[in-house]
Amino acid sequence: MTSKINVKDCERNIYKWLEDKPHLSEFFSNFLLSYTGEGSLYLVGGLIRDLALDKSSNKDVDFMIDLANESDMTLLLKGMKKKRQIHFFQKVGKSFPVFKIKIDGEEEALDFALARIERSTGKGHDNFWVDADNISAESDGKRRDFTVNALFARLYLDEENLCIDFVDYFNGLDDLNSMTLRAVGDAKLRLEEDPLRILRAIRFCHQKGFCLSGDLEKIISDHSRSLLPELSHDRIQEELLKTMTANFYNGLKDYLKYDFFGICFKELSWFPTKDFDYFDSIKKVDADLVYPLLLVPYLSQLDFDSNQISIKQIEQDLNEIHCRRQKKIKECITGLMQLVHKDKTGYPLAIEEQVLNKDQGKNTLFLYQHFKSYFSWNDLELDRDKLHPTRLSGNDICKWGIRPQKGFEKLVLTLRQLQLEGESKLEVLKSVALEYKL
Repeated sequence: MTSKINVKDCERNIYKWLEDKPHLSEFFSNFLLSYTGEGSLYLVGGLIRDLALDKSSNKDVDFMIDLANESDMTLLLKGMKKKRQIHFFQKVGKSFPVFKIKIDGEEEALDFALARIERSTGKGHDNFWVDADNISAESDGKRRDFTVNALFARLYLDEENLCIDFVDYFNGLDDLNSMTLRAVGDAKLRLEEDPLRILRAIRFCHQKGFCLSGDLEKIISDHSRSLLPELSHDRIQEELLKTMTANFYNGLKDYLKYDFFGICFKELSWFPTKDFDYFDSIKKVDADLVYPLLLVPYLSQLDFDSNQISIKQIEQDLNEIHCRRQKKIKECITGLMQLVHKDKTGYPLAIEEQVLNKDQGKNTLFLYQHFKSYFSWNDLELDRDKLHPTRLSGNDICKWGIRPQKGFEKLVLTLRQLQLEGESKLEVLKSVALEYKL
């Protein structure tokens, strides 16, 4: 039985993390030496959750100060810059003060915010009233999404030694021990404040191994249909990709369970509407494979036949939802269809080579090999470990007096097929080319 994580464990993990980052410890110490106000400095966010679980974290370094105001913090950072303790800082928050701070030893800028409270003034992510003037850390925690994300590490100096107090206002540590995802306060209110938290909760289940608390699951079931349409396609896709790349099959089951595809992409007809057992062994995948995988059920209905499938319509659909991977998706599914039907052509080996040598060849090969048995596709025949003869180019063929025109690509593939079958005599290939009817 795994022992429970306690406060001392969490503090020890954070100390260990800081020991490996002496430049951060120095920065925080300098900050605290410069600060004369009543507030405290905290490390916050997913970093603390992951460190509490004793997991390596690539999270951004987010820190916060409470019981402070913007003007005092601006003066403090100006002073640190003058002392060359930081390279630069820049305020980036529009509605509330957030600063980007660049220091030695960190490639990315640190995120520094003032504790704040906020209240929703309407639907959507942007409609908030915000107050960041002398707000306590506990009040700041009440606006956060889940208890496991509302864990803080208070930093303070004891005789110039940097010390840590682990702060847990909402029993997040208990939820972390049970790997339960629970909203801070009223679950419905938290999701109404930002409906993206619905998709984020599902992502945490598959990316981090959490399970939903009963009330959170009920709110997601009851209110996703009314809340999710407020979100932009860009924000939806970001969460979709993170979920599916972490655990495709289980993520897909939840998206189907809550009808997220139908709610978020109701204008599209090719997203899956039911579970398929041929997905069940697919876990972590490349982000470029997510949409090709989601398209497989639709493509299979039309026998992966390019004469029945409108690639142009799929491209238009992807453009409509602001998908940034249109070219990669098109190449992947087009290549898959070519492999499926390559034996109906006169140049199957040439098609196989052509498809698998493209940028998306690796992903296309994954799709073909994974679904081959289920759909009874033929084995691939080309020996990719064998050294094959140099491919004849279009320019080589043009030198024989053959002009590029309709049918020229088929001629190139026909000649390559002969090469891959073992024909190496140039005069034979030239003879075939001259006899080929374009």
